[in-house]
Amino acid sequence: MSRMSRLRFTVVLGGAILVSAGGRAQTIQVETREIAAHSVRPNAVVRETSVAAGAQQTMSVFRMGTNRIGYAVRNTGASGRWTEGEIVSDVGGLLEPTVAHDPTTGDFVATAMLGLHLSVFKSTFSSLASQWEPWEEIAFSFDDGSNGYDKPMVVGGQSLPTGAEYYMVAGRAIVPTGLGLSYRRSIDGGTTWVGGPALFSNGTSTPGTKSFWIAAGSDGHVYVAYNDELPSPKIHFLVGKDQPNGTVVFSKLFQVSPGDGPMGPQRPPLQIAVNRSIINEGLSNNLAPGSGDMFRIPAIPQIASDPADPDVLYVGYSDTPTGTSTDVEIYFHRLDRVSGDVWSLGPRLQVNDDNVAGEQDQVLPAITVDGGGRIHIIWYDDRNYVQDDGAPDPKYDVFHAVSVNGGASFIPPNLELIANPYETAVDFTLNTSLDFLGDYIGISASGNVAWGVYAGTLANEPQGDPSVISANRITVTP
Repeated sequence: MSRMSRLRFTVVLGGAILVSAGGRAQTIQVETREIAAHSVRPNAVVRETSVAAGAQQTMSVFRMGTNRIGYAVRNTGASGRWTEGEIVSDVGGLLEPTVAHDPTTGDFVATAMLGLHLSVFKSTFSSLASQWEPWEEIAFSFDDGSNGYDKPMVVGGQSLPTGAEYYMVAGRAIVPTGLGLSYRRSIDGGTTWVGGPALFSNGTSTPGTKSFWIAAGSDGHVYVAYNDELPSPKIHFLVGKDQPNGTVVFSKLFQVSPGDGPMGPQRPPLQIAVNRSIINEGLSNNLAPGSGDMFRIPAIPQIASDPADPDVLYVGYSDTPTGTSTDVEIYFHRLDRVSGDVWSLGPRLQVNDDNVAGEQDQVLPAITVDGGGRIHIIWYDDRNYVQDDGAPDPKYDVFHAVSVNGGASFIPPNLELIANPYETAVDFTLNTSLDFLGDYIGISASGNVAWGVYAGTLANEPQGDPSVISANRITVTP
């Protein structure tokens, strides 16, 4: 069930920008609108945002207020209007929502976590009825030998004869200590779900942390990128493969290596070394190792698949240039399959182009690939402000970068998407010493159009009201 309202939409930013890539003219058309949240629940805090784009409709879901889930949906055409509302819960407060799309029926499936971290719930939006079904529990942590979940996320897989395929993966606190992953899989459009702890083929538990992301590969598998701090900070990778009984078995991804040993080629696990451990979610040392550091911003690595090439994955993440730097940047790698679970790791590219060392930071990237193979990344960015990491009223804009050559480079310059900066201090403060940007923002693509969603500021309240969702319709041609 849902409460719905019609929201007046205002064009905040628009225009075409001509750039050149490899001798070809590229036109980037950006439209920014305030779409949701404020009129659903006025003055409510907006945190995590997620979006799924389909051929006919685009859906965003987001956390607002005291653990309530809002949504905004629009027809995909250029003149479409947004309709917003709340996915009403009768099971208690929900948080950390994500959403996926069924290309066959046009429906959407959203998942969210119970506020006590004990269960994961899902709701389905019927494109025919234009309404959400009641929330339904699909995972209970005690059933997985866990005393809690964290950051459940859902992605859409293949279109199967039995219906749309969905994967849900959540962080799992393993009893009595430790972290791992849990999963659920549906092969009938989200009606029934099977799964449990994410296990390797030998029955042992996969590792995991609170900072991870998943992508449905065009090869029919689900891929996981996750951060781990020990013995040194790195990004690791897993692949989950469907089994005949409907379950999923996981394995590590390995990196191509010329070395040979007694048992044949030695394949080290595929991993990316990072300079700073900025994934801890405590009161300090999260955004950057400089002065202040009063932010809770987990550096969740982003992973995306190429819809046209099952042998390519892309990874984006936040990191510092060196082990002693106080500047947080956005970095990118391309992964190419060599054979099976063996992949090559492309060079590390810096995506943001501000080239300002110090306290100008770029955080919370989101990545997607459109139907033309173009890679889109958006992120929060404070390059336009002189402020310390621990500033009492930090301001952030949102920027976008696109690659049209498979991730070999990103077209300069980065594009600023948001019309008004917003401040985190008023509505995102969890206590007197901690500001919160949320755990993630969203981007998704359908055809030549990418849709980015994030918390923003009302255009008529420039001093800071992060209780509105802003959306960008980003079109790149040819």
